[in-house]
Amino acid sequence: MENEGFIDTMINSLKYSVSDLGALFWGGIMGILCLLLVGIPFMLGYTFRCFRNLLRGDNKLPAWDDWGTMLKDGIIAIAISLVYGLIGGILYVLVMPFFLVGGMFESNLMILLGVLVAVPVFLIEVALSLLIYISWMEYAVSGDLARAINPVNGLRLIAANPLGYILALVALFIVGLVISIPSVLIITIPWVMFATYVANAYIYARFYQDTARPQAGSPPAIPAATA
Repeated sequence: MENEGFIDTMINSLKYSVSDLGALFWGGIMGILCLLLVGIPFMLGYTFRCFRNLLRGDNKLPAWDDWGTMLKDGIIAIAISLVYGLIGGILYVLVMPFFLVGGMFESNLMILLGVLVAVPVFLIEVALSLLIYISWMEYAVSGDLARAINPVNGLRLIAANPLGYILALVALFIVGLVISIPSVLIITIPWVMFATYVANAYIYARFYQDTARPQAGSPPAIPAATA
C-alpha cells in the first residue's frame, strides 16, 4: 500500500474486495444474515480484521474464522456507534424546547433561537457521523475502547491530514457508486454490501497509514490476538 495515489487507492480497494473469491462468497452469505440483523456484528468484526491485516501489509481478504473475536469486535463497533448516536440525540433534545416553547406561545424569537442553536448541532452531528469509522479504526489498532470513543483522537487524526481525509471521503463515494452497479440484480445486494465494507476498510487503512504512522514515527501497535 506504499506510495499509492488517489486513483490507485480506489482501484486497489476494488481489487481488494474481490481478492479472495472464497471470502467474497462467505461475505455475501453474511450479508444475507445482515439483512436479518444477526450478521451485523460479524460483518463489522470482519471489517476490523480487514483493517488490521491491511496495516500489517496483507492485501488479501482474510478468512472467515475466529468467530468469537469477530463477534466481540462487532459488538464493540456497535457500542461505539451507539455512543456517538447518544451524543447526537442529547444535543437534539437540548434544541427541541426552543421550538416547543416557540410553538406554544407563538414566539418567533424562540423559534429563531431554536434555528440558531440547531445549525451548530447539525454540524456537530455530521462531524460525529464522520468520526464513527475513525473511532472504529482507533479501536482496531489500539484495542482501547476509551481511546476509541474519545472524539478528540479522531479529530486530531483528521486535522493531521485534512486533505487526505477529504480525498478518502471522495474515494469512498466513487468506489461506493462503482460497487453499487451490480445491485440492480437484487440477488447480488448482499455481496455488494460486503464488497462496500471491505473496500471502505482498504481506503480508511490507506488514510490511516498515511496519517498516523508518520506522526508516531513507527507502525501502530496492532493487537496480536486478532492476527
